[in-house]
This record gives sequence, structure tokens and C-alpha cells, in this order.
Amino acid sequence: MAADNGYDIYFYWAADKEVLGWDCRGLLDYNPAATARDAYLDAEGSCVAVSWKENAGSTWYLVVALSLDHGANWLKWVDYNPAWNNYEAHVDIRDGKLHCAYVSDYPAQGQRRNEVYYRRFDLGLSLEVTSCVSDNLDGVPASQPCIEATSASFCNVYYQRGAAAPRPVCEGYSADGMNWSPPIEILSTGGGTDFSWPEVAVFWEGGDRRKMVVADGRNVSNQNRTIYYSRYAEGWWMDKGKCLIELGPHNAYPQISSLGNRLLVTFRQSGGSLGNQGGARMNTASGEQGSWKSINSLFYGNFPVDNPGCVDCCCDASRFYAAQAGSGEHPELMTKREDTADPAVIIADPGRYHNADFRIAAYAVDDFKRSGAWMLGPAAETTGDYQWGITYAEFFYRLNGGPWMAFYGGSLQDDHPWERTFGLGPDGTYDFLVRARDTALRSSDALYQGVIVDRQPPLASPYVSGGKKGEGGWYTGAPSVGCNFSDQGTPPSGVDEATRQYRRDALGWQSYGSPFPALEGSHSYYFTCRDKAGNYTATADVSTQVKLDTKPPSAEASLPAADGENGWRISEAAATVTLTGSDPAGGSGLHSLLYAWDAPPNAVYKAPLVAPEGTHTLYYRARDVAGNWGEIKSLEVRADYHDPAVGLLISEPNGEHGWFMQQPTTGPRVEGSDAGSGIFQTCYRFDGQGDWNVFSSPFALPEGTHTINFYAQDWAGRRSAEGSYAYKADLTDPQGAVTAPSGGSYLTTELSMQVEARDDLSGVERVEFYLEGESFGSDDTPPYGKKTSLENYADGQKVTRARVYDRAGRWSWTEQVMVFKDATPPTVEIVEPTGEHWVRGMVTVRADVRDNLEVGRARFHVDGEVIDERTSPPWIAAWDTSKVVNGYHALRVEAWDKAGNQAEAGAAGEVAVYVGNNISETNNFAEGCTRPGFDTWLCLQNPGGQAVKAEIRLHHESGEVLREEVGLNPHSRTTVFVNSMTPYQEGVAVSVHADGDIVVERPLYFRYRGGWSGGHVSAGFYPGMDL
Repeated sequence: MAADNGYDIYFYWAADKEVLGWDCRGLLDYNPAATARDAYLDAEGSCVAVSWKENAGSTWYLVVALSLDHGANWLKWVDYNPAWNNYEAHVDIRDGKLHCAYVSDYPAQGQRRNEVYYRRFDLGLSLEVTSCVSDNLDGVPASQPCIEATSASFCNVYYQRGAAAPRPVCEGYSADGMNWSPPIEILSTGGGTDFSWPEVAVFWEGGDRRKMVVADGRNVSNQNRTIYYSRYAEGWWMDKGKCLIELGPHNAYPQISSLGNRLLVTFRQSGGSLGNQGGARMNTASGEQGSWKSINSLFYGNFPVDNPGCVDCCCDASRFYAAQAGSGEHPELMTKREDTADPAVIIADPGRYHNADFRIAAYAVDDFKRSGAWMLGPAAETTGDYQWGITYAEFFYRLNGGPWMAFYGGSLQDDHPWERTFGLGPDGTYDFLVRARDTALRSSDALYQGVIVDRQPPLASPYVSGGKKGEGGWYTGAPSVGCNFSDQGTPPSGVDEATRQYRRDALGWQSYGSPFPALEGSHSYYFTCRDKAGNYTATADVSTQVKLDTKPPSAEASLPAADGENGWRISEAAATVTLTGSDPAGGSGLHSLLYAWDAPPNAVYKAPLVAPEGTHTLYYRARDVAGNWGEIKSLEVRADYHDPAVGLLISEPNGEHGWFMQQPTTGPRVEGSDAGSGIFQTCYRFDGQGDWNVFSSPFALPEGTHTINFYAQDWAGRRSAEGSYAYKADLTDPQGAVTAPSGGSYLTTELSMQVEARDDLSGVERVEFYLEGESFGSDDTPPYGKKTSLENYADGQKVTRARVYDRAGRWSWTEQVMVFKDATPPTVEIVEPTGEHWVRGMVTVRADVRDNLEVGRARFHVDGEVIDERTSPPWIAAWDTSKVVNGYHALRVEAWDKAGNQAEAGAAGEVAVYVGNNISETNNFAEGCTRPGFDTWLCLQNPGGQAVKAEIRLHHESGEVLREEVGLNPHSRTTVFVNSMTPYQEGVAVSVHADGDIVVERPLYFRYRGGWSGGHVSAGFYPGMDL
């Protein structure tokens, strides 16, 4: 911090930003004897730059100082000329350069007026650039500059422009420090506002660089001040000339600083109850309009209505700082930093339970612990010494969740230690809250909940439980003696478990944990305890007399020997039980005997007991006069007085005509019943023969006609009468096979089926016949057969089979037999040779024979004589034409399918061919000439339906042969000029060779010796061709 006292400039440095303990590092004046004023400072890291003006008699000169080590050592640069003034300098350090904007009345263009100038230095204070920011050629003065550099070379300067009020604030910018933009108005006068002392702050919103300019705007009509601002965002000045606050008539000297997207504007207010003390506005939304918050009374406690000076502000990476100078009775320079943290406060544990007054103590501390002249804002300055930065604490309580109330005598505790005595109120649950405030009036609360106030003593309630009460006040089992302890507070503090005690008779006290058994005899027991709040209970006592008879009586039972098997009794005499009982000597004596069958004894015994039939248990016991019960004893008696019953469980026959066609769905199961000893076993056999089988699970019925014999035996040895069951069973499917038609047979109009069938047990009932999965009839008399028409069936493969049924209802399928229905005759077409074709030598006759299913055979004829017969493809025959005369002959092919259908006669199966064993394939023309006056031609015709290739050969007198190939499309002709085929002019013979049937004509035209014209023609063809 650089400050002047009206005469000199001093530099102050605070190493601890938490407490702002300032250390003066010395006088900065260039000339200590001269008056120095208007210091301006900027810092970046350890670099500090300060600018100010010093008086040299009638003029002021500019001083710029630079320190690279937090003000320990300084470099200074002076701009002095007695002919003009240099002052109002602002500096900015950026990217290793020191930028300076200042005012000079240097006489430009012969006129002496204020203009804004710029200088740039390196960090050795070597001057690099000097230029004029305001236009010193337009005749308009400029002053009060502030500067903001964005790089080593780029700068923006904001200044007041104009010779008289009202004057606007303008912007000038330069990318190199030499060439400046024309003045740009960013705060316009509006016709009545005179702006002064502009300041700028730069901040970022994401990647968008933003800035805001504030200035003091004086209304030229009423002289009142208003602080205005313009905001630059997204590449333009979007909010221009916005009102921040309206003030009185005194200079406001606004300053601005940014921290992230937060902005702080400080200013001097104008008179009123607060005088000219400092005020501020803060914006946490990037300077958007409508987002400003007020901060008043920055230094009112320091400079009450005492003409304080201007207020400055700055920030570091975490908080804002403010400073203001005073005069009059307070010639001081005060600084404050933004307090961003609440104090910390805790309540010491006062104890959970109380029955008397107790203390509530708190411990509080703030991050800023210094007081005195360098205090935090915005609290008013006082003279107290605040313990750990806390100005005071407040104490509150609430009862049973009700409203908070101040401690008795008021809530405020204005000096440490922070503790108060809580005088007991009604019993209940109390919560306590201590609120601590720091010197910036930030507060924090500490809460302690659940303190119980309890003044009621606890209760002890002895009891006797358990044991067994007998007759006449006797216990037949020792009871337990215990005590229930309870607290009566509202709410209760609870019994202190460690203080629960008891004693027996006049013996000493013992710790009580749980109920204990009483001793035989007569005794008294005493109990006591204390609750958690310290209240004791009165002694309670209980006594009782106990008479004990703990020895039970006994009972016995007797029974005759068993007269059946396996310990069973089959007569009532052998199943009669007698009971007797006794009580030990010295006891209360036998009272009664009790018994019951298969249940706890509850009936009084009076006479011997006959056991009921079956297996039963007799339970019995004795009881004495004191009520003791003897041991319950038991005796098992098994009695059976009746023979068992037997039956055969089997389902009804599941076939036809009373036959089982499958094993029964239920049984056969031999089942016996016996109400006495129960069934020992059941047995069975077949047809009254062989050994008996012990039944264990349902058994299989043998096939045929049989009788099942069976009986039951019980455990006492009694046996039932024998039972019987007759049945007949056929468990085997009947058998059958299709004997006609055979597989693969071809049928035309009718299917006749024959089936062989048999069944060796119940016999064959009937046979059903199936074609293509549908029944077409049945036969119940051998031999089994059936016919059906195939009229409604399409040609193709068919599936036949039969189903054979026996008299028991079983059935089975025969194997499938595949047959073919074919009522469609085959078709025949001779494909080689074709009709009217001439052939010679051995000729292959080829036919296309087709059937919807399968061709059986084909027979080949020439002129009605058979030349070959085939039963499988390919359908071809070899014909030796040398055995017939040359000329026309008729070829015919007959065909039958597998079903015997014969192909219908037709042209496709017949063809006429010409046999020409004497025909040449070459046409020769001996006479021809290509000499001058002779024109030789060839005319070629293809009358057939296939393309033909022909080779023309020219035979010259010299013996040389020339060749040329010509193609003829079906049913076409062409003409060839022989003279153009040869370079020779002489006689020539012509031959034509073709791979098919063609007609050749050779015309010759001449003018004999130039006198008369003539010609002749020769033709060649194959016989049979249509010329």
C-alpha cells in the first residue's frame, strides 16, 4: 500500500493477510524536501509499481517507482520539465511490462492544455514507448486517466474528455502503444452529467473477457453526485451509463476491483448521518444489472462525520480489501479485508443429568483474531479486546422442544469466558444454544441437546415370583425374590444400575443383579437404589414364610403275561392292569393315583383297568397331600380281540369284451384291515397253485385267463378268510401285413388290398384299410381284403396300410406300402434328326420321352419296322442308313409309362428324313474368269432354320488357291463379287464348302471383245431343298 500524508509518499507492506499487520518500508519521495501527493499503486507477484506527483515550485513532475522484491528496493524514473506539469499518473504491470497513463499540459501545437499520455517501461524502468492517448490535434483537453493492460503491448485507457462541464468518459486502445484509436464515448453526458475519475476492472466469465468502468457523475443543475457504470461483455458495451447509487454533492471517488466474476465498488458517501464515510456495492453475477448488494458503514466507527478521504479497494486470489484515509480528529489510514468465514463455536459437555443448578460453557474462535485499529469490517470499531476475534456470545435454552428463551438475566455475554449458570426450572428435557459473533458480525450457533433435569427420587418395588405353591400355604418349589427399580422424574433420568442393592434379614448389603431363589425357612429381604440425577430411594422391605415339601410320591403298575404273538394280548384277562402308590416317610402322605390311556393322567384310579383294543399307553402318577406330583410313568399294552379283514383292490378291465388290454391302472393291491394289532402281511397266488407271495406293491397280471387267491394276517397272529378274483388279459398287439399290392406297383383306376392278420389270445376283431391316411373300408372275415376306386386321386405316389384290431381292443398298424397311381400317358417328340433333313451313314435317332411319373419303355421304327427298343433313358437308337435306299423314309417312336399307358400318336413322334449317301457337301464351278470384260459372281442362299458357315475357294491357273469365309443367317441370301476377291486377271474355278444346307449360283457376265454381251450361270444345291 502506498499512501501520502499530504507531503510525502510512504510504502506499507502486510506480510500476513489474515490480520493485516502493516509494516512501513520507508519513504518513497524522489525529493524528500518536495511535496509529494496522489500516489497510485499496482502489483503483480513480487513486483510493485507506484506513481505520484512531486512539486517543483510552480510545476509538478511525474515519478514512477518500481520494486521487484515487495518494496525492499526501488528503481525510480522522473519526468520533469519546468515548462509544463505532469501528474495524475496511473500504472499497470502486465506480462513483464510497466504501463503508465498520465496527464500533461505539454504545449502541443503551440497551445498548452491537458492531454493524456502513455509511457511503457521494461522491468528495469527503461523507457520503451511514449505516445499521446487523447487526440492532441483536436483541441479538446483530456484528464483523469486510468489504464488497463491486457498484454505486454495492448492497452486500454479511460479518461475524462472536454474543456468544460458536462464532460463524458472516453476509451482509447492501442495494440502497440504508439497508434491509438479515436476517442470512444462509454459514459455519455446525456446533456447534463459531468463525469470524473473513471476506474476500470477486468474479469472473466468462462472464456469471455469482460470489463466494467465506473465514474463519478455530477448533475450540473443540482450538483448531486451519481455513480454510473458501463459493462463490456460478449464483445461490446452492452450496459452503458447505468446508475449504481445516487449520492449527495461531495466527490465520490469510486474505485472498482474484481475477483472471479464478483465485483466490488467502493466510494465516499456524501454527508448525512454517516458523513462522508466509505460505502460499497458488491455484485456476484458478473456485474449484471439488478444484482448489486449494498455495503454501508465501511469505516464509520473510525471516521464519524469527520471528512474522510477517498476509499480504495483491491483483491487477492480469495477476498477483497478496502482502505480509507481520514483527516481532522482522525488523521489515519484504515484498511479492512472481506471476512469470508463464520466463527467456530462449541458447547462443552455440561453432563446429561442434573438435580441442581449447573454451568453452560462455550468455546468460540474466529479466523481473524486481531482487534484495535486494524479491524475487520463492517463492524463498528470499539476499544474492547476481543477474545479470539469474538465480540460477544448469546445464551438460549428451550424446555421439551418448546420456543427458545434467553437465559435468566438476559442472553448476552459480552466478555469471555463464554459461560453462564443455568438455574433449574421445571423438570424436563433441555436444549441449549450458544451464538457467537465475530468482529465482522458474522455468527455461528452451537447446539447441545438432551440435558435432563430430575428432582424426583426413584422407587424400589420388591416382589416374589415363580416357585410352586402347595396346599395350606406351602411352596412345593422355591420361589424367586426380586425387585423392580424405577425413576419417577419427568422425564426420568433413569436408575443408576451400579447403585441397586439388597440384604437378607440383618445381613450386610449386596449388589443386586437379578432375582434370586428364596431359601427354605422364613426370611425378610430389603432393597435400595439411586437415580442418575443423584436422588436416593427410601428403604423398602418384604418378608414371607415358606413351607417346603420337595419329595414327590411314587406309583407302580402290574400286568399278566401276553397270550398272543409279538407281545400281543388276545384276551381281556391278559390285558388287565393294576396300579399301586406310596409317599416317602416324613412326607405329607399319599393323596391319590391318577391315570389315562394315551393322554396325561387325569382320572382317579379306583379299580383294575382292561386295556382297549389296539396299541395303547397307560400314563399314571401319584399325588401327595402337599400337592407334590410324582413322576409320570407309562406302560404300553397291545390287545387284539378280532380277526383281520382282506380285499383285492383292482380297476375295472380296460379293454373290450371284459378283457384287460393293459395292466390295471389301479392295483392289483391286496389290502387288509385290523382294528387291533394291525396287518402284519397280505399274501397272494394265482389259480390256487404254488407258494404264497407276500404282497408289497401292485403286481403284473399274466396274460390269459386266471384267478388271484389272497388273504391277510395281523400282528397278533390272527388270519382272515381267503378271497379270490378271476380275470382275462390280452396285453399283446395283433399282427398284420399287406400282401397286395406290392410296394412300387403302378395302378391306373383301382386299388385292391389284401392283408394277413392274426392274434393268439383274444383273436382278430377286424381289419381297416387306409389309402393316403383315409379309411376306405374294413373286413372282419378272413381273408381280409378291400377295393377302392382311384378316380378321385391325382397321379403320383400313394401310401397304403391297414390297422388290425383284436377282441380286447388292442390294435396295430401294418407296414406302409407305397404305390403309384398313373392314368396319364407319356409324350414323345423326335428331336434328332429333324424332318426333311438329309442324312447318310450311321444316324442317331433321339427322342424326348416324358411322363408325369416314370417312362416304362420306348420303341423306334423306320418305315414301320422296329429298329430298337429301350426301357431306360437316354431314349436313343442307332440307324444304319446304308441298309436303306437313298430317298425319303419315315421315322416313328412309340412309348409306354410304368402303368402301361401308351403315348398318343402324333406328328411329334413321327418325322420324314432324306437319306443321301450319294450327296457331296461341296459345289464346284469349273468355269470362271476375272480378266477385263468378265464379271464373275456367286449367289448363296440358306433356306434352312439354322445359321450356316460357307468357305469360298478360288482356284487360279497358276495353281494358287485363295479362301474366304461367309456366314449365312437362317432363311437369308448374299452375293459375292469374285473379281474383288483376287488380284489376278485370269481364268478361275470356284468351289464352295458348307456345314449345312445351302444353294449356290455362279453367274458370269461378259462383253466379248468389246463387241457383244453375254453370260451363263451354274447352280449347285442339295436335293430336297426348296430352290
